[in-house]
Amino acid sequence: DFSSQSGGQLSCFLVIIVKNYYETLHVEATATDSQIKKSFRRLAVKYHPDKNKGTHAEKTFREIAEGKH
Repeated sequence: DFSSQSGGQLSCFLVIIVKNYYETLHVEATATDSQIKKSFRRLAVKYHPDKNKGTHAEKTFREIAEGKH
């Protein structure tokens, strides 16, 4: 019961979101380095903001770039 902690104040919780970069890059967790690089290149071209003017292209491109590292 949160109300009984800290003199009746609610405790704050830190929520950490874990991203699944294999999912972002559209590869299996068992993918080889070569498969990951190939998928990254394909998706990077598809979602690059200079090539794709879609509303979510830049955000998707950044997620793909994060997944590569």
